[in-house]
Amino acid sequence: MKTMRKILVFLGITQKKMNERGFEGHRLNPYNPLSYITLVIALVVLGLYGFIGGIVGILSKNPFKYQ
Repeated sequence: MKTMRKILVFLGITQKKMNERGFEGHRLNPYNPLSYITLVIALVVLGLYGFIGGIVGILSKNPFKYQ
């Protein structure tokens, strides 16, 4: 996970931001269009994964079996 975060910071997709307490947080870079493209692709992939998982879950049950 740390390697992925370093790659995203290197590409400029995320930014490091320090808060008042000195903790380091990461956020999407609002000035880099690549960050929005990455976000949309991630949402589409996760949506398809959930949709396909739901369909497989529905079809794997026997609808005629009494529970």
